[in-house]
Amino acid sequence: KINYSERAPEQKQYEGVEFAACNFSNANLSSCKFIDCVFTDCDLSMAQLRQSSFQDVVFRSSKLLGLQFDKCSAFALSFRFENCAMDHVVFYKVKMPGTYFQNCKIREADFTEALADKVCFDHCDLQSTVFERSSLINADFRTAVNFGLDPELNKVKGARFSTDGLAGLLGKY
Repeated sequence: KINYSERAPEQKQYEGVEFAACNFSNANLSSCKFIDCVFTDCDLSMAQLRQSSFQDVVFRSSKLLGLQFDKCSAFALSFRFENCAMDHVVFYKVKMPGTYFQNCKIREADFTEALADKVCFDHCDLQSTVFERSSLINADFRTAVNFGLDPELNKVKGARFSTDGLAGLLGKY
């Protein structure tokens, strides 16, 4: 329950730490390294992530509004998102194969040119989220709702969609 929005984190590297009900909104997390960490019921909205590192990090029931993951260090970047509010997040050109999103609201997000092969959007709301020139090979959209993507502008070979989601895949036609 620490409020990091009022003061910067004292350390620059955290390993195996669980952050519970912490407020990181608008915090400067630049150059911080998080390895095997869990963020539960945290608010990271609009935090600065320039050259931050997230390796095997789990975000649970957290607010991640406006985060720019494209500013993070690409080295060993890997995370999982469960029950998170992720409006306006940016994954522009982020390499995130196998990332798992479960029960997340990912509205008006940007996945332009993301390498999102084998990504799973399990029961996620993708309203107005942009997929353009993205690699979504073997991605799973079967339980996702409100998505729209152009199969001519994205790599979707082997991606899975439900019959209910066909409108999001074929909307331009």
